[in-house]
Amino acid sequence: MILPENEKRVLLAVKKAQGVLEKIAKMIEENRYCLDVVQQVNAVTGLMRGARGALIRNHLQSCASGKLACHTDPKERGEFIDELVKVIDAGS
Repeated sequence: MILPENEKRVLLAVKKAQGVLEKIAKMIEENRYCLDVVQQVNAVTGLMRGARGALIRNHLQSCASGKLACHTDPKERGEFIDELVKVIDAGS
């Protein structure tokens, strides 16, 4: 569940990224200068990194704290932590 204070930030980043992605597609179709296209790709990457960070923060605030507090079984806690680390590493 995405908390309201995080939802606005994530949704705004995704919508901005959509707009930039459309611009990138148009730039490619128009055979624009490569580095101009790369600059726009970098902008999308930055927006998505920000969204990922907000989503991870949200997960820690809403889901993770409860799961870590409720799971007394070390194996279950370890599996949850491994899941979180795997998702964070995948975005690096």
